[in-house]
Amino acid sequence: MDETSPAHHVMVIDSCQTVREKSHAFLHSAGYGITTVSNGFEALAVIVANPPDIAFVDAHLPGLDGYQTCSLINNNPQFTSIRLILLTCDESSVCQEKARLAGAMQTLSKPLEKDRMLHAMHTFLADRP
Repeated sequence: MDETSPAHHVMVIDSCQTVREKSHAFLHSAGYGITTVSNGFEALAVIVANPPDIAFVDAHLPGLDGYQTCSLINNNPQFTSIRLILLTCDESSVCQEKARLAGAMQTLSKPLEKDRMLHAMHTFLADRP
């Protein structure tokens, strides 16, 4: 699941194996270090050991949903530098506001597209070394 790379470290938190595999393939080919996990609890455990620069979080995770996962990451002072992007099928203003309140910097609609994901990464990682 983990890959080491000199570039930024990215985490994709999604219960769908296909989304994790596709994300891994195109992020790895773009030169990013990538970790994929299937739920919020697993993500929190992995983040403690290896915090990513950016995390794409599915809104509809089982157990601890994406909003709760984002909120727990965002409210921990150790992890405030992690950029959070919520992945959702709901593009409503209510969803966007809920994501913002949970600490997500942006929402991306599913299905994920490589170009939109990479654009979001470039935007939010531009100021990082």
